[in-house]
Amino acid sequence: SASLKPRAGMVIKGAGMNSTILRPAPSWTPGLATLIDPVNWNGVNTSAYFFYLGNNNGNNNVTISELAMDGLKQLQGAVCGNSIDRLTIHHVYFHDFTFCGVRVIGGSQLVIHDCDFINMAVNGMDPEAGAVVFAWLSNSEFYNNEIYFATRGVYYGNGVNAGNFYGFKGRQLTNSRIHHNTIMVNFSIELPFDDIDRVEIDHNYMVGWLSMPKYAGGSIPASGVSCRIHHNYSSSATFAEYPRNAVEIDHNLLDNPRNEAGSMLSGWTSESAPGS
Repeated sequence: SASLKPRAGMVIKGAGMNSTILRPAPSWTPGLATLIDPVNWNGVNTSAYFFYLGNNNGNNNVTISELAMDGLKQLQGAVCGNSIDRLTIHHVYFHDFTFCGVRVIGGSQLVIHDCDFINMAVNGMDPEAGAVVFAWLSNSEFYNNEIYFATRGVYYGNGVNAGNFYGFKGRQLTNSRIHHNTIMVNFSIELPFDDIDRVEIDHNYMVGWLSMPKYAGGSIPASGVSCRIHHNYSSSATFAEYPRNAVEIDHNLLDNPRNEAGSMLSGWTSESAPGS
């Protein structure tokens, strides 16, 4: 009937996605308001998440695995924390949250793999909602996850809420990788506006846009590469929302069987974007 608050170093391991299922009690109704900018931690309603890992250097080195969390459309999300290091989440089934699965602002070594994110932003309430929402993150990895509208494996298709549901939505990411995910929502990955450095996006199956614009293309990081995008499948009419400098794109299959109007690389704002 209230958020769980793991201690640092704690491992929370269930008996499997179909065996250990967490649900909010009917009395736990923290409210669905305060769905705000993903970079603003101060507006987070921390009582609206199953797991609250703390604020400003919260509890580090926590692992959550082998279970399901069903928000029952009562809770905003499953896991949240501010300035968290070494959080690992794997083999977790997230279902029916009104905002997101995981929300972390600040920190490093966030690893999420082999999870299902089903029906995030189930009420279509907020355009900033997503499976994983983060900001100011480094040395992190997201892989082997499935993100879609469905119930227990039955895919609904890109329904009415799909435009309000992002796969991975982040602001500033460094030395990190997003790979081997199946992302069946309208915006697959969004890394807009802020600097990114040495980000690798590869081997993902995506039906939605990859969005990474920065005003006037942005600066070139010291490493020389802001992002490398390779070996992805995309069936979106627009593969990438642009521009951003110092991006390498190679070995992707861009397939648009739906005959939608679009462009391979779209412009964003009318500013010129000098650079590489």
